[in-house]
Formats: sequence, C-alpha cells, structure tokens
Amino acid sequence: FAQFFGTSGGLASWIDMIVKHIPSPKGNAANKVERMYSGDQEGEVAADMKNLDYNGYLMIHTVKNYHRPDCNAFDVFGRVMSGTLFRGDRVKIFGESYSLDDDEDMTIKEVQNLWIYEGRYRVEVSHVPAGMWVLIGGIEGSVKKTSTITTASNDSE
Repeated sequence: FAQFFGTSGGLASWIDMIVKHIPSPKGNAANKVERMYSGDQEGEVAADMKNLDYNGYLMIHTVKNYHRPDCNAFDVFGRVMSGTLFRGDRVKIFGESYSLDDDEDMTIKEVQNLWIYEGRYRVEVSHVPAGMWVLIGGIEGSVKKTSTITTASNDSE
C-alpha cells in the first residue's frame, strides 16, 4: 500500500486531488448534457438533465451490456440523467440507429430488475434516482451496445 501512495500522507493527498479535480455528478451534469444530448438544450428535458432532477423526465444513457453471473442473459449498464427509475416501469428504448424520421430502432419494455454495482457484487434495489449508475435487467434484447431510455409515456422532444 505504501509503495503506491508513499508513507507521508500519500493516500490523503490522492483523495484530496480527486475531490479537487473531479466534479460531482451534479456539478458536471450541465457540461455532460451539452456534449451528449442532441435535443433542444433549452427544453424541459434538457433542464431536468442539467439539474439532475429526480422528479423530472426519466432519461437514462446506457453505455455497456454486462453478462449475468450465469451467462444466460445481459444486463444494461447506464447512468440515470434525470428522473427516477423504478422496478416494473415501462420504458421506451431508443437504439443507436433511432431517428425521428425512422423509429424502427425503438421498443417498449418493462424493467424487471435493478442493481447497483458494489465492486464485484450486485446490490438489488427498487428504484434509482438521477445521478446514479444502474444495471437494468429485462431490456437487454433491444440494446446492442448503447441506447437512450425514457418513460413509455414521454413524448417530449
């Protein structure tokens, strides 16, 4: 341990560096939305994402699929940008090739399970608010690599 962090407060200095240079999820939300979201930057959906509003429109950006421990299915890993995702919610999944002109890569599924990764363990939860990373079970059939997820009733933007 001392080999990596030194013997004179190296770990405390490393933690101080992380706190100083890596912004909090809320502090970086506006920057992330401006870079990633291609919709109206002045609309309600963008405002909810920039504020990490857990009562706002549900928006999730998924980044990877992880296999289940039994290797029979995949779970989708993503960040809740706004809103709160609950187990049992019906969600719209917009795949990589979705566009407003061609909605072929859009499906509606029900969220069966929610987990939060804790190291190599999965902790099952009932809901996940904005700003958190989450593993979502039951929607993997319609996600190839990345996707955007919102509530099934969301027609905004």
